[in-house]
Amino acid sequence: MSSSSNTPATIALRKLDLASAHIVSLYRDRKPVFAALVAGLLGTLAVARAAWQDYRLFLSYGPGGIPHNILGWFISGVVLRPLRINVFDTGKFEKDEDKRSWLGDEWPKKIRAGTRPRVGPHPIPQRQLDQYGSGEMKEVSHVSSLPHGCRGNIWDG
Repeated sequence: MSSSSNTPATIALRKLDLASAHIVSLYRDRKPVFAALVAGLLGTLAVARAAWQDYRLFLSYGPGGIPHNILGWFISGVVLRPLRINVFDTGKFEKDEDKRSWLGDEWPKKIRAGTRPRVGPHPIPQRQLDQYGSGEMKEVSHVSSLPHGCRGNIWDG
C-alpha cells in the first residue's frame, strides 16, 4: 500500500463504507427490527413536536394556579387533563327535574350573541384564547374583584 491511501480522508471514507455496509446488512437481515426502529423514531418525533406545541400554548396563558414551568405543564397537561369536564355542557342541568333557578325572575333571559370563546385544553389555568374584553372592561373587572377596602385610590396614582 502506498502512503497516499492512508490519509485521514481515505480512512474516514473506509469507515463510512464499513458503517453503511453494516447498516445495509442489518436492514437485509432484520427488516422487522429496522422497521420498528424507524417507526419508533418517527413516532417519538411526532409526540415530541406535539408536546412542545402544547407546552408553548401552556406558557402563553401566563402564570396562575400552578407553577408556570414544565412541572406545571406536566401536572395540567398529563395528570389533570383526563379529569377535565366540558364547561359549556348544560345537559346535566337540563336533565335535572328541579327546574328552579338561583338567578331569580329579575335576571335577564338574554340569549348570547355570537359564538362562545375558545378555551385552552389545559384545565388549570383555564384561559380564553380569543374574544378578549376591552381595556375599560378589564379595568372594571379587576377593580370589582379587589376587596372592598382596596378599591380606593389604586388607579388614581
